Amino acid sequence: VLFLVCLFLVSEAGRVRMHAAAADMQHAMARRILVGELRERVTDAALAYQAFLISGRSDTLEPLRTAGLRINGIADALVASYQGEPGSIGTTARQLRYLAGVVTGAMATTITLYASRGPVAALELARAQDPRANPVQNFLHVADKLERYESARMRETRANWQLETLVVRRLAAIA
Repeated sequence: VLFLVCLFLVSEAGRVRMHAAAADMQHAMARRILVGELRERVTDAALAYQAFLISGRSDTLEPLRTAGLRINGIADALVASYQGEPGSIGTTARQLRYLAGVVTGAMATTITLYASRGPVAALELARAQDPRANPVQNFLHVADKLERYESARMRETRANWQLETLVVRRLAAIA
């Protein structure tokens, strides 16, 4: 009887660890999805902005009118998901959020100038920006860093989940 009670306690502890490992894996996957979604939104906005710079056509600016709100929402959710993480990775998430704001802010300024002073002024402002200080490239570099972290985290949590699953299966075979 004592053996069965001990076996039950050990298997219950394993089940709890297995569920915790699964939750960790899902959390890492959700953050990786957020990084990917943020990357997609920022690059879509950057492409629309570049189309405007190349063509000067105002219709290419239409996707940018709502991009800022969507990008900010995703970036805020991403930063919130890093609460309680080690300092350096939380800082990287906040840096990504900042760079997303820089990118959308530059684009919004150009759109506002376009609306108030016309296409010539907006194109002059956009073309006057230093091409070496490309905020989109900086954003993509930091996004890559977060994606690598989350990929490693997913591999680690998956391995942990597999280990816990194996332990639970072995215990079930004994019982």
